[in-house]
Amino acid sequence: MTPVIGCGSNAETCHETESIHEKRYVANTLYFLREFGSMKRKPNEIVQLVLHVRPRALRPVAAAAYLGTTPFAIEELWRSGKLKYRQIGGPDGPRVSTIQQLDEYLESLPEKTGVLVMRGAKKNRTALTAVA
Repeated sequence: MTPVIGCGSNAETCHETESIHEKRYVANTLYFLREFGSMKRKPNEIVQLVLHVRPRALRPVAAAAYLGTTPFAIEELWRSGKLKYRQIGGPDGPRVSTIQQLDEYLESLPEKTGVLVMRGAKKNRTALTAVA
């Protein structure tokens, strides 16, 4: 059996659906397991298979990294109701936000340009008083 190869194009030029890519990934993984899993190995030789798993939901630390903020900010967004979450495994389970919820929240924020207010306030006050 020969391995299934990807379409060879990047994400911008690829016309295949995500499900086709996922099927191709599974086929490649199964090929690898069939070919290399049955190889005769030395007793101390280890074959490591790394599978890429795309998470559907993220806990605060990963969600913060995804949005470019802090875990505390994610907790505050959950408490204020600005960011939705789900609780895995009942009322004592961990809270997670789905990738879709995180994307929707980020898209709901207005785009801004210009000087940030209250950033480097001493520098801004000094510059304003020097001009005046």
